[in-house]
Amino acid sequence: MTQFYIRPETMSEDRVGDEIGPFERFIQLTYNDLRSGPDGDPIAYMDKEGKWRFYCQNPEIYWTDIVIYTK
Repeated sequence: MTQFYIRPETMSEDRVGDEIGPFERFIQLTYNDLRSGPDGDPIAYMDKEGKWRFYCQNPEIYWTDIVIYTK
């Protein structure tokens, strides 16, 4: 089965976050949410300023980009 991974980035500040995963089946990226699995478990959300914040990280840490990939 394919496993998906996520890596947050903010390239304007030359920041690359740690790999998050693996997640099985799929990753769903919508306008404001990043979710995983058949139940749509929340992973991250986009705040009012357009910055991504992950539920598993300090809420003061933000990211501008999300890279989704498989291994």
